[in-house]
Amino acid sequence: MMPYKMQVAVVGFVLLISAIGYGGLAYISWPDAIKAFERKEIVMGAVRVYIWPARFLLPCAMVLTSLVCLLLFFRLLFKPRARAELVSVHTAENDHGAD
Repeated sequence: MMPYKMQVAVVGFVLLISAIGYGGLAYISWPDAIKAFERKEIVMGAVRVYIWPARFLLPCAMVLTSLVCLLLFFRLLFKPRARAELVSVHTAENDHGAD
């Protein structure tokens, strides 16, 4: 098992990389959502279905996920109690519902 400080560093690194990755995905997918909105994209069939609102789900979800990662990162840095929760190792003895 890694030392506690190393665990904190690894968790912090993963949270930062995740926030950057999710932010990048949001940045990449946002222009497609805007284009779909400008064109008012629809699916033609027996009923018109507007699909442009669904194009905003991905960038919005990625932004929110990135913000959650950043929030967890700052909690890791500044709140010792949260740090202990984020770094805690779940073993078979600690997981009461695990088989």
